[in-house]
Amino acid sequence: MFRNQVAERADAWLLRPQLGYAETRAFYEARGFLPLLEFRQESWAGPTLIMVRSL
Repeated sequence: MFRNQVAERADAWLLRPQLGYAETRAFYEARGFLPLLEFRQESWAGPTLIMVRSL
């Protein structure tokens, strides 16, 4: 089914506040991820940041 499909991007969803959030964000930024969207989800404690990078 997915044999000939190629991924074009990778996503990372970072939930805040968490211990080590700054270190986690720095980890993804160092690997080329860029912030795309920050939003609040009622079912999660705090905002969520979606970071993306092309592959």
